[in-house]
Amino acid sequence: MDSGDSEITHNFPPYFKVYKDGRVERYRVFQSVDAGIDPTTGVQSKDVMISPETGVKARIFLPKINGPDQKLPLLDDEGNDGPQDPRMKPPAEDLARLGCERVLIFVAERDYLCPAGKNYYEELKKSGWKGRVELVEHLDEKHVFYLRNPTCTNALELTNKFISFIKQNNGSLRNSIESKY
Repeated sequence: MDSGDSEITHNFPPYFKVYKDGRVERYRVFQSVDAGIDPTTGVQSKDVMISPETGVKARIFLPKINGPDQKLPLLDDEGNDGPQDPRMKPPAEDLARLGCERVLIFVAERDYLCPAGKNYYEELKKSGWKGRVELVEHLDEKHVFYLRNPTCTNALELTNKFISFIKQNNGSLRNSIESKY
């Protein structure tokens, strides 16, 4: 094997790494859940093929719509982007214009992105944005702990907190996070 074959060009722990020769190696395989309709929330999910050659898919979520005035939540998972991503520290003037009324931020104490999440929370509070922001920290947890062990106490608490956040305002999605786009 050529010494260049073992050189890593992209490393995305705990998911995968890409070698110079194009090989992709997964750190571990995560348990998948079939797409469909969630009987509790009414949210429908669907898997969409991104690349038939490699089998890469993306899952889209279609929430139950209760009327034309209903606002939809925007979930922005920064977990795969790393602390250098500019979305992790947007300018204060951009934060002040954030097009939603509420933001819920989850961090895990032992996650390398925890400081960035806490910083985002502090910067949003100081930005002049008129909405309400809440920070929830899960102690003694690592990055994406809820995927590694979705039935652990903290993962269930995270799920329940997120569902409660979405259902605020008399069970509707009204006034929850929405995109201006």
